[in-house]
Amino acid sequence: MDSTKLPSGCGVCGSHNNLFQCNKCQIMPYCSQEHEAADRGAHEQACTKILENRINIESEECGLPFTLEDFMSPSEDLQRHPSGRNGDGRRRKRIYWQRGADERAYLAARCGLLKAISKIWTRESLQVQLTQVLALLRLSPRDPLGLRRLAPVLMLLLGQDRECYDFMKGWSMGREGRDNDNAGPRLRGQTIDKSDFFEPVDFVHDLAHTIILTLLKIKIDKLYASVHLKNGYYWRALVSPQIPLDWKPDRESPGSLEEMQCSLIYTYDAWRKTPGAVDFIIARFHKKVQGRVQGGTRNQDRDEEWTLL
Repeated sequence: MDSTKLPSGCGVCGSHNNLFQCNKCQIMPYCSQEHEAADRGAHEQACTKILENRINIESEECGLPFTLEDFMSPSEDLQRHPSGRNGDGRRRKRIYWQRGADERAYLAARCGLLKAISKIWTRESLQVQLTQVLALLRLSPRDPLGLRRLAPVLMLLLGQDRECYDFMKGWSMGREGRDNDNAGPRLRGQTIDKSDFFEPVDFVHDLAHTIILTLLKIKIDKLYASVHLKNGYYWRALVSPQIPLDWKPDRESPGSLEEMQCSLIYTYDAWRKTPGAVDFIIARFHKKVQGRVQGGTRNQDRDEEWTLL
C-alpha cells in the first residue's frame, strides 16, 4: 500500500517535465509527442473506453428531468448539480435535477467512467478517480452505489492516510442524517477536525471501512517496526519517565544511542502533544513483553529488547 510505488509522470519514461495530457482521455500524461505516439498501442483500449463513457454521461445528463428550485446556499448549488459542460450551463441558469430512476442511471454512467479510468494505473488516474468519487458523494449523499467504500481506498493508495481516516469517521458520524429521505446535501457526512488517530474505532459500522482501518493500522505497525530496526533505543527513550533532553551529543552513528538522542530532541514535543500517541507506544511495549513472557523467551539483545527503561 505504499503510495510511492505508484507510477507517475510520463506514461513512457516517468518524467515530470513539460507534461501534457492525452487529448482523448485527459488522464494519461506524456512529456513529448514522440512518447505519446510510442504509447498509443498500449494506451488506445483504455483511452477509447474512457471517451465512450464520457459520451454516455453527456447523453444521460441531457435526459435528466429538471425542476427549478431556489437554493439559498451557493455551496448546495454546486453539490446538487451534475458536472460537465451541460451541468455547468444549467448551474448558471439555476436549474436543478431531481432524484429517481434517472438519477440512478446518471450515477451508473458516472461509475462506468470511473471503472474505465481505473484501467490506467497511475497516481494521476487515482487522483482523478478520487475527485470524481467525492463529487458523486456530494451529488448523491445517500450513496446508492456504495462509493463510500471506494473513496477511502483511493485515499489510502494515494498516501492520504489522515484524509482517509477523517472521511470514514465523518461518514460514520453522518450516517443517520443521510438515511433520512428529507436529508439535504449538507447531511452527507460530518466534517472532522483534528480527529484522534489512536482513538477506539467503535464508530465504524461499514465492513469496507473496517477493512481499510485495518490496513491503516498495519501501516502504523510497519512504521513502528521500521523505527525500531533503525534505532533500538528510540521507543524506550520516548516512553521513559526520565528523558535527558538536555544531553546533546557531539557525534552520532546509525543505530547508536547518540543518534536516538539527536532525533528525540526534535521529535519529543510532537509525540507528547499528539493525543494518544505515547499511550499507543506504551501499549505496544506491554503487548510485546507479555507475548515473550507467555512464550517462555526473553531475548535481551538490544534489537529485541522491548522493556521500559
